[in-house]
Amino acid sequence: MCLILALLLNACLVQTTVPAGSATPLVLTPGALGSDTGQLQELLKLLPTALVEDAGDAPILITPAALHPEGTPVDPATLTTPSPLASTCGRSDAITLIILGIDENAQADAIRLARIDFSKPEINLIAIPSDFFVSIVGFEGYGIEKGRINATFGYGEYFFGAGNGAESLAENLAYNFGVEVDHQFVLHLAEIANYIDAAGGVDVSLETSASDSYNYFPAGLNHFNGDRAVAFMRIRQHDSDFRRIDRQTVVLKALLDKVRGGLNPIKVFNLIMALLKDDSTQSDLTLRDMQSFYCLSQQIDKASIHVREIPSEMFHTYITPGGGWVLIPHKEVPEYIRESLAP
Repeated sequence: MCLILALLLNACLVQTTVPAGSATPLVLTPGALGSDTGQLQELLKLLPTALVEDAGDAPILITPAALHPEGTPVDPATLTTPSPLASTCGRSDAITLIILGIDENAQADAIRLARIDFSKPEINLIAIPSDFFVSIVGFEGYGIEKGRINATFGYGEYFFGAGNGAESLAENLAYNFGVEVDHQFVLHLAEIANYIDAAGGVDVSLETSASDSYNYFPAGLNHFNGDRAVAFMRIRQHDSDFRRIDRQTVVLKALLDKVRGGLNPIKVFNLIMALLKDDSTQSDLTLRDMQSFYCLSQQIDKASIHVREIPSEMFHTYITPGGGWVLIPHKEVPEYIRESLAP
C-alpha cells in the first residue's frame, strides 16, 4: 500500500462514490432508457452539476487508438525463444496499473498509469491530465459521446452503479490511448490524508512558496500531515493541472523516501491490512500484490523509477462557448503514453 501511495500518491482508489449534491444514486443497465427520449432527458437533468460536461464544439484531434490501423504482421520465422526472466520479490511479471484519486464530485481528480516490471526491476509512471478532452465510449445510450476523461469515472458510477467507475475510465483510456489496464486501484482523495497520517506525515522541501485561497505553504522545509499534504496536492487556482501534477510528484517522492527509509514492518503490514479492509477502497489487487509492491519499494534503485508527464507541446487549451476549460491532446499523445510505460 505504501508503495502505491508513494508512487502514485493522489491516486489510490475509492469504492463507493456518491454523486454530489442531493441526487439519489441510480443503478442502471446500459441502454435501459435508450428507447425513451423524454425519460432519458429527465435523467440527464438529475446528473450532479459537476458531472455535466460543457463540451460545446471543442475539437478532438486524436484518433482513438482502437481505430488505428494494425502494424505490419510479424514473421514467425524471425521470432526467437525468449530468455528466462529475472525475478524480484518472487515475481518476474509486469503489470499495468491505473491509480485514481476521486474527488467529492465523483470525478477522477488524479489519474496515473503505472507499469511495474518485476523482471528488470523498473517502474514507469505517467500522469494523465484530468482535463483531456476525448471521445467517450460506453455511454452512447445516454447521449454522451465526448468530454473530459476524468468524468468517465463519475458516469460509470452514476449510470451503472457503485464500483463501475474505474472500469469505465479504464475502457476509455484503452479506446483513446491504446493502453490496456491489468489492475485498478482507487481511493477517495479525502481518505489519502488518513494513510499519510498513518505513515507519520511527510517532509517536503519547496523551492518557492505555494498557495490558494485557503492555504499557504512557505518555501523551505515543510512537514505535512495528511490534510496539509492533500491540500497542497490539490492547489490549482493560480496555475494549471500540470503544475498540480508537479506538486503531487513532490509529495510522492517524499513519501517514497519515507517508505524506503525503513517504516516498521509491522506498521507497514497493518497499513496494508487496513487498506484491504477499508470499505471505501476499490481494487482488484490482492494481499500478495501489496506485499510484493512493498518488497519492491525496498529493493528497486530510485534511478529505475521513472515519473513522466506529457510535454506541453502535445496539447493545447480550449475554452468552450460556455466558458469551460479543457485540454485538447494532439495526435502524438497516445504513442507517447505507450512508450512512456514501456520504453
